[in-house]
Amino acid sequence: MSLLWKHMLGGTPVITDTAPTGGKIHRIQPGPLAGKSLTIQKGVPEPVTGNPVSALNYIGARVTEWTLG
Repeated sequence: MSLLWKHMLGGTPVITDTAPTGGKIHRIQPGPLAGKSLTIQKGVPEPVTGNPVSALNYIGARVTEWTLG
């Protein structure tokens, strides 16, 4: 999830252990989105070849809009 948060908010997540419970605290400070891009892959059904799913790559993708639900 840290990768997605980085591309949604622009900052780099800081992860802190909460020993002895074994939990973690994730904190992120909003930052600039300039220069951030990533490769996203999704599975697409391909009925012509008979393959159940083919990979479709989006190279250089940017998060331009997001919601939490």
